[in-house]
Amino acid sequence: NCQRMLDEGAVEPMIQLCSMDNIQTTIQCGAILCRLAKEPKNRPHLTTEAYLRVLLTLIRVEDRFTQQRAVIAMVHMSQEAQVRRSQSP
Repeated sequence: NCQRMLDEGAVEPMIQLCSMDNIQTTIQCGAILCRLAKEPKNRPHLTTEAYLRVLLTLIRVEDRFTQQRAVIAMVHMSQEAQVRRSQSP
């Protein structure tokens, strides 16, 4: 359940797991992190620099589906006003 993951603070550990040297772990954790951005109600919980950085990292993973998920998640996050404000000069 996505809400339970957010409530229990699972996002940060998932972000950390994405930086491990195991590509399968990165792909699986990345898929979960990208799934979280699909729901608008989750996005305010994801507006952290670490989350946005991991999406950028996932875009560069040598796996087409991971890249696609990360791009879609980035598009979803771009709809969040707080993210847009943080990117303003």
